[in-house]
Amino acid sequence: MSFANVVLYAGLLVLMVYKRAQGRPIGTTKQLFLLPAIITVLGFEDLSHAKLGTIDIAVGVAGCGLSLLLGALRGTQDKLSRRDGTPWVQWGAVSVAIFAVNIVAKLALDVAGVALGGSTSGVTASLLLAVGLMLVGEAVVVWARLQAGTLPSANGAPSTSGARGPRSAGPRWPGDRSHFERS
Repeated sequence: MSFANVVLYAGLLVLMVYKRAQGRPIGTTKQLFLLPAIITVLGFEDLSHAKLGTIDIAVGVAGCGLSLLLGALRGTQDKLSRRDGTPWVQWGAVSVAIFAVNIVAKLALDVAGVALGGSTSGVTASLLLAVGLMLVGEAVVVWARLQAGTLPSANGAPSTSGARGPRSAGPRWPGDRSHFERS
């Protein structure tokens, strides 16, 4: 991985954390899973071109598994609310901390892998895949939480009214029953 790639990935991660801490509308199920799927596919593609040894594979699998689990944990801590009838997700301090722990743990695994005889290119090739799986884990849990039902409104009060205005002809994600409710 070149220095330019490291700078690019670091910049993208900082931008992602900033945007998610600000909060964003969830949109449809497709929109919820699109970015995690793209990053995971790009990460797998990056990994598939690397020459991997046994240690590289073991470290990569451990790092990806850890990222998936920590992403799911972060999904349980994300703040979900409804703003103007649209579901929103926002990272709080705990979500940012879990993200930071995930990155530090992945880097520590990579350093340990190199110390055990793995190649630098082999252990770092799984970084993008790990980030993608981290986002997949989060998206799955957020999606499951949306399926569970009631979201608080932006002011913290429970809201089951999903009035989204005249353009709301049907559900925005599977399990969304707000289009059946009347104001």
